[in-house]
Amino acid sequence: MAGGLQPTIKNTVPTALQKEDHVSATSNALVHGKSLSNSVSSYDDEPTEEELRTLRRVADKLPKSAWLVAIIELCERFAYYGLSGPFQNYIQNPYHDPKLPGAIGLGQSGATGLGNFFQFWCYVTPILGAIIADQYLGKYRTILYFSLVY
Repeated sequence: MAGGLQPTIKNTVPTALQKEDHVSATSNALVHGKSLSNSVSSYDDEPTEEELRTLRRVADKLPKSAWLVAIIELCERFAYYGLSGPFQNYIQNPYHDPKLPGAIGLGQSGATGLGNFFQFWCYVTPILGAIIADQYLGKYRTILYFSLVY
């Protein structure tokens, strides 16, 4: 090279001691743009000013609409499982049979067909209810109107 200057090559790989110094310096400095030393609070039950300002608010009580949905779902499950058990017998056996309770007397194949249709209908009607709720009435009004059926 001209002028007798030779380029100097620096070691760009940090040593283990340099890595420790860098980690300790950055851990005390910023985490997500905020000072780590200021955001660490004591372990008492009261929130800090920063936590009161930034944390999301959560309601203490459930709204009445949530209770309505829970009660309607409970009624729906009771109706489904309450009817599923004796459904086969009442459709299969005749009304005046002294040994077996029944009502319609369609036989085993008819009772199985109607039982399968009942299960199908129970799984399809929520889709119809979703279409009505999304396009026409809204979710809570739909639940309220359809709960009158019960």
